[in-house]
Amino acid sequence: MKKFLIGSLLGLFAFGFSNAQNNFEIGVFFGTTVNEVYGSRSGNIGGGVAYYFQPVENLRLGPLVLYDQFISNDTYGIDAGFLDIAASAKYNFIPALFGGLDLGYAVALEDGYNGGFMVRPRFGWSTKLTDVYISYKGILATQDYYQDTEYNFTAVNSLSSVALGLNFKF
Repeated sequence: MKKFLIGSLLGLFAFGFSNAQNNFEIGVFFGTTVNEVYGSRSGNIGGGVAYYFQPVENLRLGPLVLYDQFISNDTYGIDAGFLDIAASAKYNFIPALFGGLDLGYAVALEDGYNGGFMVRPRFGWSTKLTDVYISYKGILATQDYYQDTEYNFTAVNSLSSVALGLNFKF
């Protein structure tokens, strides 16, 4: 069953690539955090891939997967890495300007964090081969706190950033 599912997904993507233009995107982003809760953070970097379908003119919808790393600026902060799995939407107001919204779940990759809801609105400039955008990202995750080796408590932790991104279209 697992081989059938993987084969079906690969076939679907191959069919999509053969019939599509500029529906596949690979990108990177660099940002700064806007809140510092339970340990200071200084930056947010990452990258991802997306595949878009165009159900109507100027609107693109599809899956998005991002690797997301929040970087601590001191020895007491915890670096937090996430794998964001989301549904993405992009709407071109005019051919050169777009707005987008990504909604999904951020899977925690570091010990001490649990996954949480992820939202990323963005606005940017679009060309035939690239998108340049500014975005706000918020991840509502829980963080486990320990004193020595004993579990102490769990707190809701909001990780947010403002970032500048660049996507390449294929």
